[in-house]
Amino acid sequence: MGSFSPAFLYRNRHGVYYFQRRVPKHFRAANPQLSQFVRRSLGTHDRSVAIRMARKLSAAFDEIAQQYFSTPEGFAKAIKLVQKYKEAELRYPSFAEFQKNFLDRLDDVTDHESELLEVKS
Repeated sequence: MGSFSPAFLYRNRHGVYYFQRRVPKHFRAANPQLSQFVRRSLGTHDRSVAIRMARKLSAAFDEIAQQYFSTPEGFAKAIKLVQKYKEAELRYPSFAEFQKNFLDRLDDVTDHESELLEVKS
């Protein structure tokens, strides 16, 4: 089997895998404080585990982008949510802690905004 990795998977020089997605230029132009990439350590050296975790994050990223970035109001809400994400990321450095204390409690820390992430038909 080849060593093909999805574009959203990055491995640092220590062999730890990261999820990464490029922030669109027009969002960075409107918000200069945004970095070029969204990166999150997956906390593993195991490629198959990293791919599984990164695929979940990529799907969530796509749903969030589709839901929030269609209007200026939605974008403003998304930036607030990203700021809360970044605060949680700093507070909980391991993926397990981050998931337990932020992802699993998303409604508790974002004023019940996770319903906004639901794809509407």
